[in-house]
Amino acid sequence: MRNLPRILSKVHREPWMIRPERLNAIADLLETRLTVRADMVSDVMPDEEDDMCQDYGGARLIKVFGILGKHLSGMEMECGGCSVDEVCEQIEEAEQDPAVLEIFLWFNSPGGTVTGIPEAGSLIARVNATKKITALVDGECCSAAYWMASQCGDVIATPSACIGSIGVYCLLLDRSRQLENEGVKVNAISAGTYKLSGSDFRPLSDDERAMFQAGVDRTYQQFKDAVNEGRSGNVADDVMQGQTFDGEEAMAVGMVDDVVVSLNSYMKAKLTRVD
Repeated sequence: MRNLPRILSKVHREPWMIRPERLNAIADLLETRLTVRADMVSDVMPDEEDDMCQDYGGARLIKVFGILGKHLSGMEMECGGCSVDEVCEQIEEAEQDPAVLEIFLWFNSPGGTVTGIPEAGSLIARVNATKKITALVDGECCSAAYWMASQCGDVIATPSACIGSIGVYCLLLDRSRQLENEGVKVNAISAGTYKLSGSDFRPLSDDERAMFQAGVDRTYQQFKDAVNEGRSGNVADDVMQGQTFDGEEAMAVGMVDDVVVSLNSYMKAKLTRVD
């Protein structure tokens, strides 16, 4: 449990691009120090015996399953994490492999942290220029996951898929009233005007709130710019306000290129397994 404070710090201080209910579930479990089971945090954990990627005739299928994050610890992976580093490594390996002519990214993710996502999106866009990358969605492809998917050449989804949640937010707890009621006084010694910004034992000042808001706004604009670039400007600003869409709705608003009844059938038609 030694990584618990670091994970909690990520939940309560870093900007996130994830569906809020997923982050709330993680926070609740960590706060109460429950024994975490993957199916309590996320229903998109891949089977431990499943390979992250599989080769087919001229194609490579790479899974993007779980809560996205960079430099994840073992505990974070056990909590349903998906390593952005590993996904990028697999994409780069597929790019360098002459036997791989096309790449498929299979998404089932509610999103995750911001760090590493812009770089992953840029990598996908660059590789897609020489080897087509297709995003496949039959579960969730939300927030940070959609940032990545939007940089693919095509996005294919099933009718009941959950897509979108384009937005950014940051949770900052204020426990100052609770501590006061419990008779606890925190003596913080620091240097630097903003060094203690976001600490949960004191309220935010107006300047601190503006600073955090500016950071969230900047990342949000980068997110929208990336979607507009990847989707050729076909996604209107009013559908990039944090809402989610099913497959049919997502195609109607330009977030998806095609809807297939069965992703399994689509993959069987497109991919021939090479053992």
